[in-house]
Amino acid sequence: MALLLFRFIQATWRIWIGDNDRLVARHEVDEELAEVRAQTEEAK
Repeated sequence: MALLLFRFIQATWRIWIGDNDRLVARHEVDEELAEVRAQTEEAK
C-alpha cells in the first residue's frame, strides 16, 4: 500500500512540475499502438 501511495505522489509531483502533462494507462498505449500498426498495414 505504501508503494502505491508513493507512486501516486510521484506521478502527481511530475505533473505539477511539468515533467509529465498527463497520465496514460499502459493498456491505452497498447490499444493505440495496435491501431497505428493496423493503419500501417492497410496503407501497404
